[in-house]
Amino acid sequence: ALKLSTVQETVTVSGEAPIVQTASAEVTSTIDQRAFETLPVKERNYFRLLTPDPNVVATGTGSNAVNVGGGEVWNFGTYVDGTNNHSKWLTLQRAPQLGSSGFAIETVKEVQLITNQFSAEFGGHSAGVASMITKSGTNEVNGSAFVMIRPGDLDSRPPLTPVKAPYDQQQFGGTIGGPLVRDKVFYFGSYERRRGRSQVVVTSREDFGVVVP
Repeated sequence: ALKLSTVQETVTVSGEAPIVQTASAEVTSTIDQRAFETLPVKERNYFRLLTPDPNVVATGTGSNAVNVGGGEVWNFGTYVDGTNNHSKWLTLQRAPQLGSSGFAIETVKEVQLITNQFSAEFGGHSAGVASMITKSGTNEVNGSAFVMIRPGDLDSRPPLTPVKAPYDQQQFGGTIGGPLVRDKVFYFGSYERRRGRSQVVVTSREDFGVVVP
């Protein structure tokens, strides 16, 4: 004869608290694509997103030179897709010195900032390393366009001049990417242009207040 029996069932839920990274002693922080799309970036230069890190101090405006961990600016390395992009003569970046990173911000996927104990692959830089990864095309054709206008009408008048110096700056461009061979070969391109027109006001008593292009 068969008799009814009880069914016993046990559910065990286990969890482990995350531990300190034991395989590497690197001190890193990552600036992802969401940060590039949502945070205001001065001069549309991804280098400006490095400065919120407490180990990074910008040396001045309009320059990519930064002091990392108290180190000299020349000891901070920059890499793009694993390739050394460091240049002492062009303010640590192969690009114009005044406020350019050499890459349109739409082309940057993420940046990893390593401020201590980086691996031997980043040899030659004792203060820190910024390793940037660029975007790639996908199986779908996608693109974007942008324009940024900075009119001088909102500027204040310099304290030593009777008139305001006219100023006008625009940045515009776009990106496009897609497949050449689906799932195998992709393309991605970017274009950006900066145009600025500025003038100065003479403060000499001989021609006080004259605007000079």
